[in-house]
Amino acid sequence: MNLSVARKLGTPLLIGCWVCFWLLSSASAQEVPTQEDWKSLVRRLEAAEQRIRDLEGEAPPGKAKPAQKVAPAQHEAEGAPAGKVKPAQYQYQRGGPLPPVSALPPLPPVSSGDDSDLPELQPLSTDPQPLSELAEQSPLDQRLSEMEQEWKAFLSKQTEKEIQTGLKPTVQWSFEMQMDTAWFSQSELNRETVGNMKDGMDFRRLRLEPKGTLYKDINYKLGLDFAAGGRPSFTDNLIEFTHVPILGNVRVGHFFVPFGLERNTTNRYTVFMERSLPDLFTPQRRLGFAAHDHTDDERATWIVGAFKSGNDNFGDDVADLNGWMGSVRGTWLPMYEAEGRRLIHLGAAYTYGGAKDRQVRFRSTPEIRMGTFNEGAPYFINTGFIDADRYQLIGAEMALVYGSFYMQSEIMYVPVDQINGPNLAFQGYYVYASYYLTGENRRYQTDVGLFDRTIPNTNVYGGLVPGDKPKGIGAWEVAARWSQANLNSNNIQGGRLTDITIGLNWYLNPYTRITWNYIHPMLVNPVTGFSTADVYAMRFQLDF
Repeated sequence: MNLSVARKLGTPLLIGCWVCFWLLSSASAQEVPTQEDWKSLVRRLEAAEQRIRDLEGEAPPGKAKPAQKVAPAQHEAEGAPAGKVKPAQYQYQRGGPLPPVSALPPLPPVSSGDDSDLPELQPLSTDPQPLSELAEQSPLDQRLSEMEQEWKAFLSKQTEKEIQTGLKPTVQWSFEMQMDTAWFSQSELNRETVGNMKDGMDFRRLRLEPKGTLYKDINYKLGLDFAAGGRPSFTDNLIEFTHVPILGNVRVGHFFVPFGLERNTTNRYTVFMERSLPDLFTPQRRLGFAAHDHTDDERATWIVGAFKSGNDNFGDDVADLNGWMGSVRGTWLPMYEAEGRRLIHLGAAYTYGGAKDRQVRFRSTPEIRMGTFNEGAPYFINTGFIDADRYQLIGAEMALVYGSFYMQSEIMYVPVDQINGPNLAFQGYYVYASYYLTGENRRYQTDVGLFDRTIPNTNVYGGLVPGDKPKGIGAWEVAARWSQANLNSNNIQGGRLTDITIGLNWYLNPYTRITWNYIHPMLVNPVTGFSTADVYAMRFQLDF
């Protein structure tokens, strides 16, 4: 069937218009068009353009046929009614000149012929467009240009929606499960000194933690741990004001006292199943408030706060005397290269606290927990309650990332002002190294001076959805640690414990992990002397 020039121009525009409006209407119903929607659009437009070429007998782009014109006299000879000359037949060429407007007759009604199923052609744009510009673009190029403008308008509306969203509370759910199993072996002297260690399996952590934004620059976080002693116990429960002048960010609630790199790194991202022995000195979570911020280049961070000296499983703290402590921590990155694949982290922290009800106590198990109240792993070192006015925590920290190699170390010194006795000083330290066998590196959060989640280069069962990491063996990490805590000072002889820990981590994906640890505790008890034990432990962890 011979098509007029107008029909040739109208058909691709009509088809493209119908396809585009159908897709855009679908995207509007979904509010956010996906990348697949746009790919589908391009495929449909390409198919429409090919159909046009088939109808016109046009060669592929680059080999277009020249325009062909038949003399008007021939059309009159073919029986055209008087005064109505059949239009000259033009073969449209991409980028070529359009036929004279005077040569185009009125289009027949849409209901006539074989094209009655086509929808009515609607104007594509209200903006005038020069005829010369139309001549330089194919129908597909014209429609894609218009779609680009429509997409920009859509993004502008989305930005307005985001602004409005910031005025409403949001919530993001977080869940964590850690299931541990452990087997113990003890020397006879060790069993006589600390008691029997019992094999077992338990939930180390089972947490539900919603968080989000209340209104613009006000964030919140709530947390419950159903595996801790309170069944459930409180974890992080806080409200945070961001972009506060001078102070940066202000946090109020129940959260970690800013002392220690390992303690303030969430357990989801730590290398070993349990933190090292010097962690027994850290205050952990307390009720209080803190301000924190970082430099413009995020090479340095600081946090300072005031907290109650003690709390129970629900964050409550009631005391007659010495109920407060103050703490400050600062970090610095003297080297940060290759987007964090090479860095050096340095930090220091200081805490000054009044002893709650004028008593302090320090104690620890080996680097393993078993049972809600540590029924399976008894305390190896213990000062008992010490009458004291106040105590201090002084800490220094260091970490190195060099490609897949990672090293971290901390040292802590703890002076205690004993009542009716000499001043005391306890200390502890650890150093460990790890290496990713599969090429990953430990990731760093420059805005808070802490380490982040491991992201495997490949995921077990990966590649199932667009954008997913390819299928592979996940990430494998080997690690070794030496740590020590000494609770012997003057008249207080709580013992000295040294642990050697060997670890293997398998990250199936960023949110699923299996960990194996071997721990060899070496205890020096002031009464019974030197004894050892062996611990074989395994953890299944998922979090999101």
